[in-house]
Amino acid sequence: MNSLTNPLSETDDYTEFQVGSKLVWVSKRNPVAEGNIQAANKCFAGFWSAIPEVEKLAEGASRRWYPVLWSEHDASGVEESPLCVWGLWFYPDTGEAPYEVNYNHCYTGEADFPEDGVMVIRYSSGALTLGG
Repeated sequence: MNSLTNPLSETDDYTEFQVGSKLVWVSKRNPVAEGNIQAANKCFAGFWSAIPEVEKLAEGASRRWYPVLWSEHDASGVEESPLCVWGLWFYPDTGEAPYEVNYNHCYTGEADFPEDGVMVIRYSSGALTLGG
């Protein structure tokens, strides 16, 4: 998975792609000289390879917010994470990529995690932070 091809949809604001099980929206705000899709493809490997660290940061936040649910999950012995990246936005003009991390549809554990997600932002520098 190293490029964005075959858009699913397009609006005045973004172009939507599906890569594996994840959605990627490339913003059209503030067009860049090389083209927003081309700029996104140039940075794709960086924001795609950050997904494990994004999920790890989101899990840490979720563990602080929902300690009882995480205790249930940990006690269950289920190894898969109840959270995963659903999708991400990419802003070619800034190089930022906010990720939406939410419950994992394939999660087989019993803990009932809420549907409100965790936003994580990857800056052009590669630094990650929790979003609002």
